[in-house]
Amino acid sequence: MFEYSPTDIIVQWGPTTLDGFMEGTFVNGERDEDSVTKHVGSKGTVTATLNANVSGMVACTIVQGDPTNALLLAALFKQERTGKLEKRPFSITDLAGTMLVTAPNAWIRRPANAEFAKEAVGREWIFDCDKLLYLPGIALK
Repeated sequence: MFEYSPTDIIVQWGPTTLDGFMEGTFVNGERDEDSVTKHVGSKGTVTATLNANVSGMVACTIVQGDPTNALLLAALFKQERTGKLEKRPFSITDLAGTMLVTAPNAWIRRPANAEFAKEAVGREWIFDCDKLLYLPGIALK
């Protein structure tokens, strides 16, 4: 039997531990391109091409009132003010040991949307990553 708890998912961007996630899907990492592309010739010959591009993105949805939003916004403003990319290591760790997602360099793509509603809404922060790497949970043990 496998046990899962969202509280076992730790998301970090450099020294900042992201917190205050919305219900539902609160973090999602994915590569920008497929790892392998397939080409089928006119006579049915298949060629598989390995793609060296391992860049990706991570989207984190944080409830609008959580202080994590202010921390991320301050980092983005610093980046815009200085004209220097505010890049830090990024990681998603599942303490249950099923997966580790990591990137040596990640930066905020743009500010989260300023959406307001009758109830609390989420602010989606998107981090671009130079290399989005996946490690199986066995590497965590």
